[in-house]
Amino acid sequence: MKKLIFSKIISGTALAVGSYALLFPSTSWARTPEETTMYPEVHAASTANNYENMVKAYYLAAETQPYKEEATSSFFDESYQSYPVRKNAPGVSGKQSVLNLLKNLSVGFPDGKRSFEIIESLNKDRVVVYFTFTGTHTGPFFSYPPTGNKVSFVGVDIFTIKDNKFVANHHVEDVSGLIEQLKTK
Repeated sequence: MKKLIFSKIISGTALAVGSYALLFPSTSWARTPEETTMYPEVHAASTANNYENMVKAYYLAAETQPYKEEATSSFFDESYQSYPVRKNAPGVSGKQSVLNLLKNLSVGFPDGKRSFEIIESLNKDRVVVYFTFTGTHTGPFFSYPPTGNKVSFVGVDIFTIKDNKFVANHHVEDVSGLIEQLKTK
């Protein structure tokens, strides 16, 4: 399987996600000529833009206070699966697991926002997002009591979309960096 490579102005970091390699060397973001022809399928630009707009609307719903689970839930198919596969509590679906995470982020970081470095369609049914999450830890976040610490961490989502619903997401974020920032000073 071919690898898709992105370049972004960030201090020489590489991140592997599934069969994709996201490279962030000190160059401006661009696709190489061979990457523009990686997917031979022809699809309308409006579909790609619609999916990119759908992803933006999802993040906006997730960050709106007070958090409304029904608003974010509507973006997910019942068969939704997150990768790498998480061990969910018995009876908790992949969809409910991600909704629980979003709720905990909303409670723990009510001012939390994502700034987007990349939101781009990869092909007819996938959108990649590279973001930075920032917020202030003023509420409980899972087992971490509020510290008042300002936090910032990066993440990558590769959403697979079918019938205008998320059916899968390959997700990586700097959880260890977040946990380090939650330690009291």
